[in-house]
Amino acid sequence: MALRACLSAFTALGLDDDRIRREAGIDAAALADPDARIPLSATARIWPAAQVQWAKPGLGLHAGEALPEGAQGLLEYVFASADTVRAGLAAIAHAFPVVSGGHTTLVYDLDAGALCYGGSIPEQVRDYALTGLARMTGRYGARPIRAELAGPPFDAPARYVNALGCDVHFDAPRNRLAYAGDVLDQPLPGRYRGLQPLLRREVARLRSGMDRDFVDVVRAEIATHLPGGTPRLADVAARLAMGTRTLQRRLHRRGWAFRSLTEDVRRERGIHHVAEARLAVGEIAYLLGYADPPSFTRAYTRWTGAPPSRARRRAPT
Repeated sequence: MALRACLSAFTALGLDDDRIRREAGIDAAALADPDARIPLSATARIWPAAQVQWAKPGLGLHAGEALPEGAQGLLEYVFASADTVRAGLAAIAHAFPVVSGGHTTLVYDLDAGALCYGGSIPEQVRDYALTGLARMTGRYGARPIRAELAGPPFDAPARYVNALGCDVHFDAPRNRLAYAGDVLDQPLPGRYRGLQPLLRREVARLRSGMDRDFVDVVRAEIATHLPGGTPRLADVAARLAMGTRTLQRRLHRRGWAFRSLTEDVRRERGIHHVAEARLAVGEIAYLLGYADPPSFTRAYTRWTGAPPSRARRRAPT
């Protein structure tokens, strides 16, 4: 879903979206199937391919501006069918995992009246996501009053203010859009109100099929924290824009505790690195967050029954 929206934005900018799709290795038949799951790695390749054609700064910002009405599909319809802006923002956050494939989260902060992105967002995608969302809600009279972007600008700051239509702050702790209290209570136009029950059922159906994917998202986030030592539950939860209890509850529903999942990520990656034999034991220990090589060696021996040195002696050359 998100991929189709990106390609429609590239088309609106005058780029050759079919060429971008081919260069990213995405099959046209898969793109035509509304239930197809396109790998994140393939989706990520569309941005470098598009940048080659764009050949100037600000691709994400311009792409977000160029998104035509309806291009964001499910997100736009669940928002526009809600009773109020507040309910619409909550509906966007609830439906967002279906669109992002669970690789990025979007949380509605009720107290702050803000939509907050979690997880790692590439530079171009950050600008595209916030600009597209701000302009989409703005079409229905809900303009944000403040945008916060993690990291520096990639175009002139004034362009961000123009594209997002609000006060913009860079190098923020997270990416988010905040809305004024009086805007939150505004009723939304009723043209899609009749779709509300249908959309709720469809979001519930799609989310139910994604349960197993959530564990993969957490595993990936744990892996990014490992070189700094044993990942902390609070740090991973913050990166995914959710509370620690929510993260624990969602993992428990899938049969995992955070600590055991961290150990499993270490085990899987440790065995892989040793078998690959490209890194020294000390380097592997660092990448997996162990205090020193002996700590990793003890863990590896516990996992496999033999130290890394023995496994490497047995490995084929």
